[in-house]
Amino acid sequence: MKKIILFLFFILLAFSFDIDDFDKGMYELKEGNFNAAFEIFYAGCESNDDMACEELGLMYINDEVSPKLDTRLEKRDSLELGILYLMKSCDELGYLNACENILNLKENFTIQDEIIKRAKERYSELFNEFNANENLKEDNATQTRGE
Repeated sequence: MKKIILFLFFILLAFSFDIDDFDKGMYELKEGNFNAAFEIFYAGCESNDDMACEELGLMYINDEVSPKLDTRLEKRDSLELGILYLMKSCDELGYLNACENILNLKENFTIQDEIIKRAKERYSELFNEFNANENLKEDNATQTRGE
């Protein structure tokens, strides 16, 4: 029975996070309510929202997550956990901004070479995809106008 309830909970999470939730998380973050922002972004990231994972990663990197909120911080570094969430957003979920954030972090932090390499590769892939989509939109708009 517990497994069924847990399964239903995760299904509910998968379909329940949206831009309004993200906006609430950003509001809480700006107000300094890190506990509330953490809960919102954690739930969003668990439901594979790319922007929530990015913000969650940034919260770890900015030391806005305490060991009281996440007991993993007792054994792991907040930078390590932050990069983990940024990489989820970048590599797994395909969010270009998260890839860029990782690349920018190398200026101030020591980050493993393989992480930097993968973030660069993924950034290039996503950037090229974005440009290809933009060119396609331009071509379609030109054809629609009859030019």
